[in-house]
Formats: sequence, structure tokens, C-alpha cells
Amino acid sequence: MSAAADLDGSRYGVFYASAATPRCSTTLPPAPCRGSRRGSGPARHRGLPCATAPAIFADLVDPATHEPLVKGWTITGFTSEAETVMGIMGELRAWGKELVEELAARLGATYKRAEGIWDDFHVVDWRLVTGQNPASAASTARAVVEVFDTLACVAIPTGIVAMSDVTSLYFSTPPVARTVATVVFLASVAVYTGMLSIYGFFFHYSMLLKFPPAIHRFATSFLITSKDLGVLFDTYFVYTYLSQIEKSNAKFSKKEDLIWYLMFVGGVIIFVNQLFTGAVLYLHALLIAICYTATQDQRGMQAHFYIVTVPAQLMPWCMLLAQLLFAGWGSFMLGLTGIFAAHLHDFLTRIYPEFGGGPNLIPTPSFLSWIVSNPRITNTGFGTAYAPPADSSGRGGPLPDSWRTKGPGRRLG
Repeated sequence: MSAAADLDGSRYGVFYASAATPRCSTTLPPAPCRGSRRGSGPARHRGLPCATAPAIFADLVDPATHEPLVKGWTITGFTSEAETVMGIMGELRAWGKELVEELAARLGATYKRAEGIWDDFHVVDWRLVTGQNPASAASTARAVVEVFDTLACVAIPTGIVAMSDVTSLYFSTPPVARTVATVVFLASVAVYTGMLSIYGFFFHYSMLLKFPPAIHRFATSFLITSKDLGVLFDTYFVYTYLSQIEKSNAKFSKKEDLIWYLMFVGGVIIFVNQLFTGAVLYLHALLIAICYTATQDQRGMQAHFYIVTVPAQLMPWCMLLAQLLFAGWGSFMLGLTGIFAAHLHDFLTRIYPEFGGGPNLIPTPSFLSWIVSNPRITNTGFGTAYAPPADSSGRGGPLPDSWRTKGPGRRLG
């Protein structure tokens, strides 16, 4: 069997490496997928999907940037908790090898895991697909096929980006974030070019008393950005902070959780503004709200606000100050309602349950889960969780039943 480093990547459409553990972290360099997003050379344009356990990236460097190959990516892998439950943590430590979670932190990657250590779970980031454990092998393989099917496997000259590549890039982004950002951008462009009247996006409670009630304004009042360059900047910030929440925040592991967050925060923003400020458009309040939520888990990190570097958790306050300086007191008060709404959500879902010993007072409604989920497969964009049929055999032990199943076996190579 040939080593991965000796393979001609042009002959393959997918690089799939399974069962990579800390003990073999340097033996399987995934050459065919090198440069699949940020690299250089033909592989960058071919865009080969890569499915692998993350430990094999330990010593790999992007030749274009000389940084770790997975820096900035979102990955999953075997959890440290599972190593402890299996009783092999001491042996792993004796080898002096990093665990997957430690490896991700060192390489600058974002590590994400399922709630259960034996759950069927994987993560898709651009064209890199990683699985949490052997029970995730089947769903990880299906995800690789889905990623591969989005690509147009045609040769194109160096320096030319195919439309299919742009399309696959778009659809590889977090689904909720890309959908909201796209609608915000298109609605704002339509309003500022005169294609649509901005009046159709205003919200006032009196509009609900008409027949038919204008309930669509609960959503459309969050779609209009500032004028001119504000269309680009506001759309960019909406996408950036929503994608951070969708990909990395443990509170929003499912799409329906994020959708419920937007519904709750948006409802609070509308209610408070109708009572106190009289504002009729609320995107700036929502933008500061999602910035506040995204940065609560980034304490100790630095962020860039235009040309100034500030602690990440101060970003919403910097945006609020900018609104005061450039848009006036009314915009400042609107932004404050966003911070209030985001903090209220955080208090009801995290602070009160963790520190007050109470329940989550605003759990995600079951009807949202029913709408969003597919049969037995949920959250397919980032972190697919596949729920196999329940086994009532009563077998116990720390290992999942799928690991005990014996197949016919196949010789590789």
C-alpha cells in the first residue's frame, strides 16, 4: 500500500483517512487534501474533499502560509472524556502524545463535540470532514459524499475560479448565518436601489390590528442595513457573528436552537423599542445582540474593531459607541435594547440554570425541532447527529454497541 505522501492527488476525488489516533499522528500526511481551502497549486482549484481523524494533522504545515494546516478550521475528534471512561488515559499520557482536544487548541483549530461521548457526530467545515468516534464512520462517509456531490469535477486553468467552486463555497458556510446574511443583503440592496419601498419593512404594533395583520413585519423589520457602505459592513458583521455562534457556541448545537434564539431576541427587541424608543427598524439592535452573544465565550481573546485591537468581549460596546458617534442618541438607545435582549436570553438559558440552580426558562420549542429535523438525522450542516434505532438488549459497558458489532472484514490494499 502506498503512503499518502506518495499519491498523485490529481487521480483522486476524496481523501479519507480513518482510525487516526494520537499514536499515529505523524504517519498519515493527507497530501491529496492539502490546500483544499487556503493552500496553493492545483489542489486548491480541484478542491478535493478530505475526511479524516484530526490527529494526523499534528505536524502538517500549509506551505503557502507556514502555519498549521488546520488553523482556523472547525474539527471534531475522539474526546478526552471518552479516553478516561475507557481507562486508557494513563497509557496515552505515557506515550507523550497530545489528545485531540489539546491538538486542536495548539494548532488554532476550533474543537466541537457532541453532548455524549459515544454519539454519532461529525463536523463539516468547507471540504474537511471529521468524525468524533468510530460510531460516526457511516454518517461521516455520507457527509463526504454530499460534499463531493457539490463539486464540479472538471479541470480549470490555474487562476480561474469556477462558478461551481463559488457555489460550493457558499453552501459550505453555516446555513442559518448564510441565509440571514443573504436576505439582509438582498433586501437592503432592493430598498436602496429603489426596487422596493422601505415602508414595507417598518414595524409598528398598529399594523397588526389591520386585516390582514402584517405579521411578516416581525421579520422584515430586521432586514435593512445602513446606507451606502453600511450595506456591506452590516451584512459582513451579521454573517461573521452568526457563523461564530452557529459553529462554535455550545448553546446552539442545533439549528433550531439558533433559530429560537433569533426569534426570542428579536421579539424582546421589538417589544422594548415599541415601549420606549419608537424605532421601526431593528437590524442594528440585532447585530449588537448577536455580537454580545458570540463574544461571551471569547474572554481572553483579542478582536479587531476596524483598526483598533480590543478584548473580544468589548466588541458590542465598541459597536454601540460607534453608533452613538456616527448615528446619534436614537441609534445608541436602539443598540442598548439589543444588549438587553441578548443578556436576558443568556440569563434565562445559562446564568440562572448554572448559578441559580433553576431550569432553562425558555427551552427551544419542540415544534421548531420537528420543522428543522429530518427523520433520524439532525443538524446536517455543522455536526450531523445520526440517531440509530434504540437497542433494548440491555448490553452494558463503556463502549457503544456499534463498536461490538463484527462485520465480515475486508483487506485494504
